[in-house]
Amino acid sequence: MLNKKTGEFKEEVYVMYDKAKIQKRFSKNIITRIQDIFVASCNNVLFIEHKAAQRKKIRKYIHNISSNDTHLILIGNHDTLPFETIKSPVNDGDKIVHTDNFWACNDSAMLIPDLSVARIPHSKNEKENEYVKKIENILENINICFNEKIGITASIWDKSAIKVFEQIKGMGEIMISPPFSIKENGLIKFKDFMGTVYCNVHGSKNIPGWYGQTKQNEYSDEEYPQVLIPETFKDGFTSTYLLSEACYGGYIVNKKNKESIALSALKGGMKFAVLSTSTAYGAYRPPLSEADLLADLFYKELYKGKSAGKSLREAKRIFARKGIEKYGFLDNDDKKTLLEFHLYGNPLLRKV
Repeated sequence: MLNKKTGEFKEEVYVMYDKAKIQKRFSKNIITRIQDIFVASCNNVLFIEHKAAQRKKIRKYIHNISSNDTHLILIGNHDTLPFETIKSPVNDGDKIVHTDNFWACNDSAMLIPDLSVARIPHSKNEKENEYVKKIENILENINICFNEKIGITASIWDKSAIKVFEQIKGMGEIMISPPFSIKENGLIKFKDFMGTVYCNVHGSKNIPGWYGQTKQNEYSDEEYPQVLIPETFKDGFTSTYLLSEACYGGYIVNKKNKESIALSALKGGMKFAVLSTSTAYGAYRPPLSEADLLADLFYKELYKGKSAGKSLREAKRIFARKGIEKYGFLDNDDKKTLLEFHLYGNPLLRKV
């Protein structure tokens, strides 16, 4: 919400951490250091202690006192503030889905969010000073830039990806893989890049990189050429965010920075990233559906001037409404899409 007198945004920020777990992982000083950063960065902040045995009571408390202008930021990775783990709605090899929708939604289905929720994770090997510095960098401003854009898509999904990319603001191009690959073209250079990074590529739970894919009957030396690795995102970002439809792009459980593009990007200066924790779905060509549709809706909400957190919340709500209006219900692919996509980083950011 904009304060017309000062021109500042007066949105509420609730910061939640498990005191015992985060202190055990780092030190007793970590809580004070994190609190100091948020007090210095946010106008209206409330700190909430998480206790696993009381999580339902804590969720009820948060939803009772929150407003449309509230953002909940979760501090830590799965070992210090666990994701909710639920059975996958789709029989696709994923036994469970890691989700933060438990906190965003005020209903047992955990599908349609009422609250903007984000997470600032640490890696498996991150030191306390590194984590504190990352939080400082993520929270240092409330604006993101739309001067530039860059996209990369698997060839097999190029029609849907181009449809999404065309409505992203800024100057730039989308690369199609193949022919683009690290082997042939080297790492994408992001030094001093300012703007939007969009990806519609393959990801894996066990392999850190992201990959393209050939179309049927398309010739290439590699059917799944590697296009991005954690090292690609290690530095150079100032006012940049990432949205990727890659399967497991947001899977960060027990991962080191070098094992996760998500964690490497946040350490490298990325302000936020919207990513999936498990297998994601989309269409080969328009009309857009599943992850493609959610991405499209997110950008549209962001360009209305809403914060990143609110944009994802509203995109999920519109996504659900469209599915129900069209079919009378949400199918399992839609349910999984709503459960698996999350925002890591700063949910307060909005366009300049």
